[in-house]
Amino acid sequence: MNFRRPISQTEKSELIAQFTSHYQEIEAFRPKYEAAVARREAEIARSTGLAPHHTFRTAAEEDRHLAVMRVVDEEMGFDKINDQMEALASKLDLLVQAIISAPAQNLEDLALKANAAATVLFWLWQTLPTELDCPQAIMRDLIENVCALGGLNIAANPRAIPPKGLN
Repeated sequence: MNFRRPISQTEKSELIAQFTSHYQEIEAFRPKYEAAVARREAEIARSTGLAPHHTFRTAAEEDRHLAVMRVVDEEMGFDKINDQMEALASKLDLLVQAIISAPAQNLEDLALKANAAATVLFWLWQTLPTELDCPQAIMRDLIENVCALGGLNIAANPRAIPPKGLN
């Protein structure tokens, strides 16, 4: 589904239903995935003595981290869990691309686009708005307001800190 033309109400309803279904699948799997990531990071930290991070002081530190990560991934079967999450995300990504490529014809269409953007920027709802930097806070607020005006609930992370309402 790659729309370069306005989409019909029927197509829009189908996109919304598929989008909601795929997002719910991801959210149902997310706790298992996040628990596996936490176990993985804890084991890597235990084995290397380094806290989880993605910047290394030396090439040797990075090589050690990556070697331990490969062993930990193999031992705990992390690749299988990661592959499951990636498969779920790829189904949603196709729908997000279809939504983004269709031109908005009204506020409801724009709200659908904002909702799709929220799934890509889900981390904006994993913290308080006051803890975001200015551009991030503006983006979260814009998405929340467009979705509210368009009558669409934000799909991004139902465990999120609740929005403030319209500003």
